[in-house]
Amino acid sequence: MNKRLVWNFEIKAGKRSAIDQLPAQEQDSIRWEARYFWPEPTTIILHGLNETILSLADFEIKEREDSYYLLPQYHLNIKKRKDKLLYKPLLGQKEPCYGFGKKINLMTISPEQALPGCPALEAGTLLKLLQSQGTIIDVYKTALIYKFTCSPSVKLELSRLIINKTIYFSASIEGYSYDLVAKINSLLLKQPISCDYVTFLQKLTHDK
Repeated sequence: MNKRLVWNFEIKAGKRSAIDQLPAQEQDSIRWEARYFWPEPTTIILHGLNETILSLADFEIKEREDSYYLLPQYHLNIKKRKDKLLYKPLLGQKEPCYGFGKKINLMTISPEQALPGCPALEAGTLLKLLQSQGTIIDVYKTALIYKFTCSPSVKLELSRLIINKTIYFSASIEGYSYDLVAKINSLLLKQPISCDYVTFLQKLTHDK
């Protein structure tokens, strides 16, 4: 029988966590992420965990208020968080993962600087496009973050999102090893096709 973890997330518990038994892997230069989104009524089943996770004692809790900027002709992960305008460059993609570089604060770099992941676009040009063509979507997120014991470290983030007064849920597996993130994804969620924030928010905007 499944047991409720938090919100709409349930675990199909085993005697021990298959994930924590995974062998160590080499660390990659970029951060890999497999992320999923669901509407509020959905029950999400997490596999490969044991019941010790049910206490939530090992989860870190974070509250975020972000404003995402969407551009119709570009697939760019850009969000405003507090006083920073952050660009998270997409540097690789292998199913079921997206590979990201380190976040860049667009407010503090040279306007002439080319952007990793989109070298044909300079920072100054991007800022002008955001002002003239950008669509802003506010996302309020409560996230619970759990760190697996594998090496290099891989995190599970379970999130409750509020977007345009509508509730969604998200789960992501993130770390600096593609092999570990892909394997944990197959054990935990058993879903082959993930979705990044930009694709998800663009679809919401299109469906309005």
